[in-house]
Amino acid sequence: MSERVTETKTAFSQRVGLSKARVSQLVAKGLPCTESGQVDVRAALDWMSRTLDPTQRMAQAVVKVRPKRRDAADCTPEEKVSAFNFTSQFAESEINCTEQDSAEVAPINAETHNTDDLRAARIAHEWVKVERARLALERERGDVAPWSEIDRVLFEHGRRSRDAWLAWAQRVVPDMAGELRVDGALLTAVLRRYVTTHLTDLSAESHRGH
Repeated sequence: MSERVTETKTAFSQRVGLSKARVSQLVAKGLPCTESGQVDVRAALDWMSRTLDPTQRMAQAVVKVRPKRRDAADCTPEEKVSAFNFTSQFAESEINCTEQDSAEVAPINAETHNTDDLRAARIAHEWVKVERARLALERERGDVAPWSEIDRVLFEHGRRSRDAWLAWAQRVVPDMAGELRVDGALLTAVLRRYVTTHLTDLSAESHRGH
């Protein structure tokens, strides 16, 4: 289990590239801290990743709570009359609506719209910083490795597996040749060809999987 890492809000703000005031604001919203007031680094980064995730925020913004539908049987006579009058007026206004009327609809507040866009962009930028900080922490703790190192380890593993298979084929040939009463050299060539083909197929399958 990984050792818990904690640090002051100032140190954490430097880690994620945000102001101390912004970190304090996030603490007030639920950023994980210890009882002593220090930031639980791993938990805080995970929390920020979820909270600031642009895709999650967009999904939450789209979802709207709809009022519960009421059946006509549950409405009072006054409510039914009011609903009928409203529906009639709405239908009449729709019929009488002209292109000029449509053009007079209040436009979207551009200033508010731009402010929302800037805020969303700022939060998305913060999320990128958080993801970088998470990756840096994982590298520090040895939880992740560079692709070059991963490729080297996989290549070495594949080479050792290949050598082990070919060595096995060479080792069992004498016993197999004796049991089958066939020429050892011929059996070596045939078995080596089949083993090599099998290893080639495994390698190709592995590359298709990635």
